[in-house]
Amino acid sequence: MRFHRLTTRVLIGLNTAILILLPLAIQAQTKVKPGMNFFSLQQDVEIGRRSAMEVERQMPISNDPRLNAHVNRVGKRLARNSSMPGLPWRFKVINSPQINAFALPGGFVYVNRGLIQATRSEDELAAVLAHEISHVTLRHGTNQLSKAMLAQMPLSVLGGILGDGGLASTLARLGISFGVNSVFLKFSRTAETQADVAGVQLMRRSGYNPQAMISFFRTLQSRHGSSHFEFFSDHPSTGSRIERISREIGYFRSRR
Repeated sequence: MRFHRLTTRVLIGLNTAILILLPLAIQAQTKVKPGMNFFSLQQDVEIGRRSAMEVERQMPISNDPRLNAHVNRVGKRLARNSSMPGLPWRFKVINSPQINAFALPGGFVYVNRGLIQATRSEDELAAVLAHEISHVTLRHGTNQLSKAMLAQMPLSVLGGILGDGGLASTLARLGISFGVNSVFLKFSRTAETQADVAGVQLMRRSGYNPQAMISFFRTLQSRHGSSHFEFFSDHPSTGSRIERISREIGYFRSRR
């Protein structure tokens, strides 16, 4: 009888635990997974390094020590808490009034002076950098490149080309260039949404307020509208982004 009563209590306890934990499991933060990729992480870094050299030939890099130090401090704090802290992370400011930021494969992140000036707090700058860092850690650049290459030729042929010769010559043979207009800087809307979601998760892990991503988008939208900025050109609508980010932040709160 004692054994029967004990077993009943254990089962009741387990059922209660399941009922308590199930809603939390349902409300857990979104798991964002990288897509298909034909490249190694080492190749991401090589592509990023070559592209960074081209970008810095084409665009004016700021020499303002205070501005660069500020961006590097925030960026490296986020990078330390990312899923790839060992990448050779570099954060640079482009001396342009346009509101824009972008990231190259392998950890090379650029943010325009105009965007930094549009932020109202360190948390808002962290929101932008976390979004760009997430593009890197989700390997969106070489994922996009992989899709573009697959569209040009069968996988069997592609495998032979990738395994033959240096990376630069391979990409050149496929007509893919480095620089600011490269295919690996043109992300899908799905990739942009993933970077928003992973970005707010990274902000939270790094001790920044994820709500700042929403406040930054609202500030830009109210001041200027979203249609005039390169930063918004390939992204989902600001309203849908805010809605999705708010939902992710709600998952954080449900786990407290």
